[in-house]
Amino acid sequence: MAEKDSDFYSHKLPSASQVFEELKELWGMALPITAAHFMAFFRAAVSVMFLGRLGNLELAGGALSIGFTNITGYSVLVGLASGLEPVCSQAYGGKNWDLLSLSLQRMILILGIAIVPISLLWLNLESIMNFMGQDPKITAMAATYCVYSLPDLLTNTLLQPSEGFLKVTAGDQTHNVLLLVGCCFPRAIELCSCRGDGVGGPRGGIGVRRD
Repeated sequence: MAEKDSDFYSHKLPSASQVFEELKELWGMALPITAAHFMAFFRAAVSVMFLGRLGNLELAGGALSIGFTNITGYSVLVGLASGLEPVCSQAYGGKNWDLLSLSLQRMILILGIAIVPISLLWLNLESIMNFMGQDPKITAMAATYCVYSLPDLLTNTLLQPSEGFLKVTAGDQTHNVLLLVGCCFPRAIELCSCRGDGVGGPRGGIGVRRD
């Protein structure tokens, strides 16, 4: 026991410069990831801003639909696609390029099959919510939002596997920069449209419009 204690205290504490360099490397990896995921989740906030300009009914229906689609759709796709990263890591480390590309193609196919029952569930949102006792007007608006969200399922069948594939093959920094740029441009266009002559007209800020 005494030998273990002496071994523990014999290790030198890191210097201030070493701690600073370590923190600098950690921040260099964490900041792009944080910014990229913030912009990805900011999409829902921008959608709510648009709906707020339309009215209370549209805002309530959109909020209900966003929660429903996140739980029943996007979370399922993200969970399925998360299995691609360890397989790609092993294939990339072993320089098995055939397995690497085949894994990406198989995951896209799996997600393509998965969106079929998800789409059917989204198309039946109105009947499901009415069965659960929700307000019929809000439910009808949520169903309309769900129908127009269906193309986003198709894009996510390509986005989620590509994200894991790039994270392994292109490195974390390249992946994070690409994800950040890809999320920033649509959000900037949406915000400019929301504040300009887009949804709700040119007047006022972002929020619920009161007539």
